Amino acid sequence: MVEIRFFCKKKKFPGGGRVPYCWRTPLNIIHMLIDVIILLFYFQVASMIEEIEVEENKMMEEIEVEEKVDEIEVDEIEVEENKVNEIKIEENKVIYDVPSFEENLPGPSVTDSARMVNKRKFYIGDFKSENDIESPNSRRKLFHAAQTSHKKYQSTIRKLRMQNHNLKKKILNLGQLIDHLKCDNKINESCFSFLNECIPDAEAQLLKRQLHLGTGAYSPELRSFALTLNFYSPAAYNYVRQTFKDALPHPSTLRKWYSSVDAKPGFTLESLKAVEIKVNEMKSKGKKLICALMMDEMHIKENVVFKSDRLIGHVNYGTGSEFCDSLPKATQALVFMLVSINSNWKVPVGYFLINGIGSTEKAN
Repeated sequence: MVEIRFFCKKKKFPGGGRVPYCWRTPLNIIHMLIDVIILLFYFQVASMIEEIEVEENKMMEEIEVEEKVDEIEVDEIEVEENKVNEIKIEENKVIYDVPSFEENLPGPSVTDSARMVNKRKFYIGDFKSENDIESPNSRRKLFHAAQTSHKKYQSTIRKLRMQNHNLKKKILNLGQLIDHLKCDNKINESCFSFLNECIPDAEAQLLKRQLHLGTGAYSPELRSFALTLNFYSPAAYNYVRQTFKDALPHPSTLRKWYSSVDAKPGFTLESLKAVEIKVNEMKSKGKKLICALMMDEMHIKENVVFKSDRLIGHVNYGTGSEFCDSLPKATQALVFMLVSINSNWKVPVGYFLINGIGSTEKAN
């Protein structure tokens, strides 16, 4: 209950007298109206506060009910996922087997289940239950995922078939490789016949290198095979090296072997051995090798240098005069070269450092 009291303020006039009685009644009515207005405003505010509290209570109750419903739905989804073992799609005529979950594994939590339900599905493994293919959109996604997987498997099968076909056509031994090089015109007849002679010794060494059983120095047979093949055809050598997975030495290694040839003045032993190989090659064909010996003089710069264990730059006829510094400086190099008449090759066989030589000495 609200107790309301009305009071009339007593005002004094300047003369010291009180308010006349005829004025008191209108003032009381005005104060009464003001108090009534304040009281009505208070009641209205109180009713609005009560309505707000009632609405808040209703909203809280609705939220609690929705949470309980979500928990019940999540529990039902977990039960259905544990019961499903196989998904059959009659529309696409494809059957997907889904492995059953083990009993001893703990079930997914509520948050994990919510994530699984809301997860976007792109692969076949993402569709784990019948609930995942209820809508037409989900079935369309499953169909596209199955198509993508099928294309991937087809591509893998095609690659494996090509690898199998290439392995069947792969060169089995070094003899077949030489025949293949000849058929592709990468080597000529003379190179073919020479390589066939050194195949038995080089093939075993090459096989050991390919199997990583021998990783040390290259054997003389393999060195001879590599140098000969690279001499006749560098392209054929690179092809053989790639075929045998780099079991042969690199071309830079071959260049180092070439540079290690003893190049002292005189006749070169390696050149004479190469000529001997050519002679034997012609004999195997029933022919006779005919060559012409040519010589020519080339002017060189006068300069004496000390290299390794000898002096270079003095006159030298190949007689071991590298340590004699009293000889005159060489001004020319006399080079001898063998040129084949009935074959297509030429090779320098020796040279001498001279300081001018006459025709009589040349004839001798």
